[in-house]
Amino acid sequence: MSGSRVWWLPLAFALVLLCPRSSAAQTVVLVMAGGSATELAPVEQQLRAELLASGFAVTSVQVPNLPDSQSLEQTAAGMVTKAAIAVIRSDTALSGFVWAVDQKGERTLVRPVRPVAVSEDAASVFAIRATELLNAVLVELGWPKPQPSAASEAVAPPVEAEAAGASQAPDEPPQNPPPAPEPERAPPAAPTDWALSAGVAVIGGPGGLSVGPTATLGLSRRLGGPWWAEGMLAGPVLGEVRQGGSRAATDQALGVLRLSWGWLLARWMETFAAAGVGVHRLGVAGEADAPLVGQRDEVWSAIGLAGVGARLRVGRSWAVTLEGDAAWTEPRSRVVIVGSTVARTGRPLLLGAVGVRYAW
Repeated sequence: MSGSRVWWLPLAFALVLLCPRSSAAQTVVLVMAGGSATELAPVEQQLRAELLASGFAVTSVQVPNLPDSQSLEQTAAGMVTKAAIAVIRSDTALSGFVWAVDQKGERTLVRPVRPVAVSEDAASVFAIRATELLNAVLVELGWPKPQPSAASEAVAPPVEAEAAGASQAPDEPPQNPPPAPEPERAPPAAPTDWALSAGVAVIGGPGGLSVGPTATLGLSRRLGGPWWAEGMLAGPVLGEVRQGGSRAATDQALGVLRLSWGWLLARWMETFAAAGVGVHRLGVAGEADAPLVGQRDEVWSAIGLAGVGARLRVGRSWAVTLEGDAAWTEPRSRVVIVGSTVARTGRPLLLGAVGVRYAW
């Protein structure tokens, strides 16, 4: 048997997957529409600042079509978040609406944000209105009140009346009405940036090694938006090859670190494409009649893998997964009996899998 031992890639899997996230706050998705990235940038920046000061994590996506409540819910579900804000820009106003779901995933609310006429302060005013409305919606859905963040106490938000042009008469003493109570804010929640998957797969390919079933296990971490990093293990695939009166029992296993990108086709269905690199192991235990002697050996090879799949949602956190992958190993492992090569690793090595996925 021939090949090289690639021992350092599994360590890389663990380092990438287990490195800590910078924030454990509840994530809010901003769905931006109605203009170019440059035109939407001011309101996105203002809204992001208000949400970060309120203790949220923020991600954003720009869409070509004007969103409605259903498409906003689909986008939030695809990113596994519990809250989203649609921002719609027109020539005359900024408008939008807020979507959120309760902690059990059973009740959703959609509320429109009061439009703001285009002006120098429109982005700031809209950001304040949208953030306050989001907090009110989350309170209505039963989220408990969090402790106010230091960032929100350090910077006082601009007064909306000033943005509208209101002022006091210069010869009258300033009026000091009691401050309005601070709106209740949503609490930090468990991050929705991880997913655990398990399933069964069939692995095989041209080359003479046995095609067989095996188990798969994966741990995924969101990198941002629709991008995920995933560590996947599959194996062992058991089989055997024969040559005359000799035989060799084989077992294959692989570990891969890959990137995936997903997109929604429907509210209940998400498709994805993935590619990555890892290691492949082929183990052999030979048996032979005297005077021949069987040997045990193993070969480790580098592997590159790419594939596509779909996730069929059966709840807010659960999905059934289907996928197909093709892989290429280097060097190509082989099984030798009595000096003759009787089997090689498949090129391509094919994998078809079905399983379940839980995201939190």
